[in-house]
Amino acid sequence: MSEKQKTIRQPIFLKGWGLHTGCEVEVQLKPSAEGTGIQFQRIDLPEQPIIKATYENAVTNPTIPRCTSISKSGATIHTVEHLLSVLSGLGIDNLLVEINGPELPGLDGSGLEFLKAIQKAGTLEQSQEREY
Repeated sequence: MSEKQKTIRQPIFLKGWGLHTGCEVEVQLKPSAEGTGIQFQRIDLPEQPIIKATYENAVTNPTIPRCTSISKSGATIHTVEHLLSVLSGLGIDNLLVEINGPELPGLDGSGLEFLKAIQKAGTLEQSQEREY
């Protein structure tokens, strides 16, 4: 049985403090078109670069242990693992994450608040087949 791609039904706004950087940050999760994948956009930077959540963009930073980061063209986002785990568990393939800082908010220290927010917003099945 084949599965269809999914996104969220409506935008989600979250705000909090980065666990590693201590920066206050605002995040908006937005539905995204089929085939776009999970993309993060640093809206606080002049070029507003988009970093796709792929293994090619995964980086390690020895000054920030126990943290998953993604980076492209000099723009970096830290602590993406909690959100990405929730998205994977819910089968969400396409999402735009607009963020105004270098790290996702830690919220409760797990993915629970991301999960609750996405469950409240709902998910939307799209027409394209899911890619594994």
